[in-house]
Amino acid sequence: MSGGKTFGRILERYERGFRQATECSCGPASLILVSEALGLPAKEESACYDPNFGKWLRVAEFGTRGMAIHELALAAELIFGSEVEVLLRRAFPENLQQFVSDLKESRDRDGSAMILNFAQDHVMGRAFQDQGYPHHSPVAGFDEKRAEVLIADVDSEVATAKLVPVSTVFEAMAFMNPAFGVPRGWLLIRKRSKGAG
Repeated sequence: MSGGKTFGRILERYERGFRQATECSCGPASLILVSEALGLPAKEESACYDPNFGKWLRVAEFGTRGMAIHELALAAELIFGSEVEVLLRRAFPENLQQFVSDLKESRDRDGSAMILNFAQDHVMGRAFQDQGYPHHSPVAGFDEKRAEVLIADVDSEVATAKLVPVSTVFEAMAFMNPAFGVPRGWLLIRKRSKGAG
């Protein structure tokens, strides 16, 4: 399994037991795990529930319903400001090659990471129930030759990171979010270089 420094830091922290704090906090947990790996200022999951974000986000609902991927993207920008660039991509069929390209970038470029939003039942090979258990988790590795993604699943009931075929991961992200009528997808989060300009 090939992986860059950021992937390595995600996997190391994950293997030491980093998991989401509550049933609905997979998005915030994924963001915190990725931000630690990127060397951003230390935060807790609660940072995503800041009441000051209420102007832009329905913060009060996150504890019971979780966050949609676009909400997590905005929370990342509100929390980390100009420290990061956050790109949201949806799993539309034409974006499969973009997904692979972003996996390569995250593998090869220190300071780049990905958070996936997917139907966990599909990734885990479980019987699909309701919406397939919508879930967020970071990528911790990418094997280009075998076309496999290592997912550091932040679910407290998942013991180890899981290797999943790229095609399966993309299918799991392509399931529609019925509240918004668009597929799920992924965030590419890049730590900005302070020396650029």
